[in-house]
This record gives sequence, C-alpha cells and structure tokens, in this order.
Amino acid sequence: MESVDDFRRMTKLRECVFGLVGDGFVIAAADASPGYNFTGDNTTEDKITVLDSHKLVAAVGFPADRHKIMHSIEDNWDGITWATESTANFIRAKLNNALNNGEVERLSMLVAGYDEVEGPSLYHIDGNASMKKVEKGVFDGNGCYYNLRMVNNRYDRRMSLEDAIRLVDDCMAELKSRRVMKTPYYGVKIVDKDGVRVHIPVQNCVIRSSR
Repeated sequence: MESVDDFRRMTKLRECVFGLVGDGFVIAAADASPGYNFTGDNTTEDKITVLDSHKLVAAVGFPADRHKIMHSIEDNWDGITWATESTANFIRAKLNNALNNGEVERLSMLVAGYDEVEGPSLYHIDGNASMKKVEKGVFDGNGCYYNLRMVNNRYDRRMSLEDAIRLVDDCMAELKSRRVMKTPYYGVKIVDKDGVRVHIPVQNCVIRSSR
C-alpha cells in the first residue's frame, strides 16, 4: 500500500505551473491533472482561479492542500480591488499561516495580474511561503527540467502575445511528449488591460473552468 509520502511524491512528478510577462500582458499555465490517478485519462481540473477582473492565482500541489488553501483565499476575498503585489502578499500570508498551523504541507503558486500603473506582473510563492516577483519561470514537478531551458532561451520581456502563446504551446507540447508527466491537458489564462481570458491550446481539450 502506498504511503501518503509516496502519493505526494508521485503527484508532484506530474504537476507543473509556469508563466511569463510580455509586452502588456501576463500568462499563467498549469497542468489540469486532478492528481488522484496516474493513468492520464480525460479527467481534468482547472488549477488557475480568477480572483477578480484583472487578477488570478495558479496553484499546484497535493490536491487536499490545494483545495483547502484556495477555498480559504476565496472565502476571505472581500472584493477590494487590490494591486497585484498586495494580492500576492495576501495569498503569501494565507499560505504561511496554513503552513505554520500544519493545515497544508507544500504548494507552489503563481499570482498574475494587470494594474493600471504597474502594468502586468507575476509573483511566485514557493512551498515555504517565500515570495518573489518574476518575469518568467517554470515551477514544481518534472516540468521544471523539461521546459526551463526552452523558456530561458526564447523569453523576451518585449515579446508579443502571439509569440508568448506560441512559446506556451510549445512548452505544453514538450511536456506532453514526456511519459512521466502523464497528463495531456493544460489550462492557460491571459491577463492584460482588458481583463482575464482563457487561451485554449490547439492540442488541448476544453477543460472545466473555475470561473
């Protein structure tokens, strides 16, 4: 019988969250595997939650931990239009409290948003609740090893939305070619001055949206 540690280790292998900031926009992408089975079937879960018209958070980790922290964030979201940095600090504090209280073990999160003055921005919150502003990155699971070089080689802060989407699609195609990742489905959302919208990759099936 598999232990909880074995299950967490196996779940982590197939998960991946990545994002990048471009010329007037930010993209966040996460695998759509629910984490409960390892057969790579058609079951999907949207791990990118829209917080308001111009902000979203992507979270990957053990399913029970992910659901618990996301419900806590949504339950305490008061509808105030915060800046993206303030939103990221709020989420980091929620994760830190949950870790200190033993409510969750480990999650990896990206907070993406667009502000009128700041423009697009992206923040990574790691499993220790440490937060850093980033321009691009691939985090958690084996996806880090397969996509980090591609993102580093092709990323340009001034890149167009079309080029960024092509890069994200290529990253997902690379992950899908790796058997260890197993899941064929990924969720992708874009934030710019016009708000949040969903990108449906050409090789993806439509997945259930959280909003």
